[in-house]
Amino acid sequence: MLYLSGREVTSLLEHGLDQTVTAMQEVFRLIGKGQYALGGALKASHGLQLKYRVQDETALYIAMPGHLGGEQQLTGVKFHGPMNAALSPERESNYLVVLTDAVTGEPLCLMNANALTAYRTAAVNILAADYLSSESADTLGIVGPGRINTLVALGILERHPRIGKVLVLGRGTASLKAFVQSVSARYPEVKVQPAGSLQELVIQSAVISIMTGFKFKEVADMPRIRAQWLRPCSAVLCGAFAYFPESLLTGNCCLICDLFDMYRSYRHELGEPAYSKLSYLGNKLADLVASGRLPREEIHDLSAIISHPELISRPYPRLFSGGGLALEDLMLAQILYKKALAQGIGTALEYE
Repeated sequence: MLYLSGREVTSLLEHGLDQTVTAMQEVFRLIGKGQYALGGALKASHGLQLKYRVQDETALYIAMPGHLGGEQQLTGVKFHGPMNAALSPERESNYLVVLTDAVTGEPLCLMNANALTAYRTAAVNILAADYLSSESADTLGIVGPGRINTLVALGILERHPRIGKVLVLGRGTASLKAFVQSVSARYPEVKVQPAGSLQELVIQSAVISIMTGFKFKEVADMPRIRAQWLRPCSAVLCGAFAYFPESLLTGNCCLICDLFDMYRSYRHELGEPAYSKLSYLGNKLADLVASGRLPREEIHDLSAIISHPELISRPYPRLFSGGGLALEDLMLAQILYKKALAQGIGTALEYE
């Protein structure tokens, strides 16, 4: 068994964002063919949650097992916690991936997955932008200029050279300044500037990536997207908590999820309505479908859009919910494991 440290994983990921996007495309190709397995009653669960109290705080750990079939034949589990900055000040959650042999279950690789998680999350949004954004997209809007959205911006600008302007909105001056510096250094020809408000950013942007995290006291504190702000064919990539009015979701828009059954699973696991407990856009859609206020056929998985882009041919805004799948982590982990073996990186551990 091979162990890869955080430093080693980061070095393997360096300059590998395009490769990560390609890996995510393979994940969704296999999802579209049904060649995958996840846990839970619907076989689509994000993961098993474990909660407990420690040092007067709540710790939340999540175990995310998964299997990709087809040509990949990989199995493993991602594990992370405590999802609480009071318990883990340096990093709210620490991520770990274990890859195993898909037949024997023998562990192949144990790796630090902190950087891996950031890369795969960004890559899914970049991939979604490839399929959901308009060819004439000229402005990128970034809501939440942290590490993940910095990667998102760099990846989208690389793949969509018509974009000449980036508007960014954040809650802290340090992250905003770091974002502007990173993007401007890579793409000096692109105009990068702070937005005066969320309304201004949404109205002007053809592609919008929302990565503002999951810590809001109430729904009213989340980014609130209004229908009248959205441009025709704009793409809203939402990998964090946000509020979309029901009138928008049941009106003229295209609704896309990474895996809609995952959000249906949340209703079983967390209770109903799921959105009030975990405010992903996908959970809002699952609640609306369950209540009969939104037809199920109005929602498409990203894998279906990749195979059938005509499903979003109407000139409506495209709203994408990304909640994170173990399949994404495992696919990227396998690529890094193979690279590490080829380059002689990592520490061999005895399993027997």
